[in-house]
Amino acid sequence: MDHLPSIAGLERTRDTSEVPLGQRVDVVEREAVEASRNPIRRCRILAEARPLNAA
Repeated sequence: MDHLPSIAGLERTRDTSEVPLGQRVDVVEREAVEASRNPIRRCRILAEARPLNAA
């Protein structure tokens, strides 16, 4: 991982995303989900993941 966001940064991203989207938002690092040892959890999250921004 080249970039590790701070917890405050992740919380700020979550908080600013919930209002425009009108629903609860979970913000996680894709690498953390991909490294999950639980295949059911991993597949479910990755199947429903939506990027907040694409650079």
